Amino acid sequence: MKIIKLEAENIKGLKAIELSPDGNFIELAGKNGQGKSSALDAVWLALGGGDASKDIETPLRNGEESGRAFIDLGTMTVERKFTSKGTTSLKVTAISDDGLKSVVTSPQGVLDAMRSRFLDPARFASADAKRQRNELLALLDLGIDLDALESERRAIYDERTELGRQGKALGDVPAVDKSLPADEVSASSLLGKIRAAQEVERENADQRLKLEALANEHAGIEMEMAKLQERATGLKANIKAQKAHVDTLKAPADTDALEADLENVEAKNAAIRANNEARTKAKAKAALVKEYEAHTKQIDALDAKKSKAIAGAKLPVEGLGLNEGGLTLNNVPFKDASSGQQLYAALRITAALNPTLRMIQVREGALLDDEHFAIIREFAESEDFQIWFETVGAGHEGAIIIHDGEVQS
Repeated sequence: MKIIKLEAENIKGLKAIELSPDGNFIELAGKNGQGKSSALDAVWLALGGGDASKDIETPLRNGEESGRAFIDLGTMTVERKFTSKGTTSLKVTAISDDGLKSVVTSPQGVLDAMRSRFLDPARFASADAKRQRNELLALLDLGIDLDALESERRAIYDERTELGRQGKALGDVPAVDKSLPADEVSASSLLGKIRAAQEVERENADQRLKLEALANEHAGIEMEMAKLQERATGLKANIKAQKAHVDTLKAPADTDALEADLENVEAKNAAIRANNEARTKAKAKAALVKEYEAHTKQIDALDAKKSKAIAGAKLPVEGLGLNEGGLTLNNVPFKDASSGQQLYAALRITAALNPTLRMIQVREGALLDDEHFAIIREFAESEDFQIWFETVGAGHEGAIIIHDGEVQS
């Protein structure tokens, strides 16, 4: 499918033109600002719908209230009208083999199905590697939404960056002394223990004195044994019971050690506080590291998903490759191929992306030398593709001259 006729009125720099191209190579020539680019824009505006409106915000010629772009493709006609208020209307009419005409009910869907986005092969061939890669990816059906994937990756990356910042803000975490308790030592508790130990010592001393008194009394009584035998027997039993009690007395705590602990309590508590702070920081940093690593895994998974989609993409030209750095041609970087090879590959890419609407636009043809001009013209004939070529000046023999928004006769 090719353009049989193009009509455009009040589109960008055009007043009114009607072109019925002859052959596969259509050269639009003339001075700058006369309407050559506008003729190509009219084609894109007629076919591109929302994509075209993003590229061309002001389709009307300055000062005009309405405009029109009409294309006859043989089996269908496309007419899109524009107003100064920004409204547009689209009419697509299908033409059967016997000449019957019928209006298409979903016109933009039909147009979108028959063409990809217009890719200028000359601009594509001269673009940097990153732009070439991005433009090609935008035109391929990868089965995933790269913009959504990149947005999700950027959000996770930003979250991971914030986690890294927080981890860095924590600084170096001191080593945790596992021998220290988590709770600080209470000075009042130590004083209580000291008083309790002192009370036990006093009680023990009293019991020892009592034992000594009983023993002395027993010695005296033995001297009066005959007289006090009965009493002595009872006292002996008491002595035995008291001794058993004394033997079970608990040993008092080492008050010297407790006194030493009391003197060092503040230093020890300071160490415990520092150790607990280290525990808290270590726990917080470990959590941040874990979350950071989880985000890294998410980013790696998204990158792998993207790489898998790219690796599985059906590239439109044999020998063409795609990697993170850009395009390759026959296993070498695209930029390292000769300029002729690059241009020819770009033409093949553009043609493969538009198998139904066999039309290619080449803008700024004046920047190409005779060798590249010949490559494009030969491609148009050998591949049976309609190429609309824009150049500055008089152009080559057979060129269509556009002057002041009209075709010069």
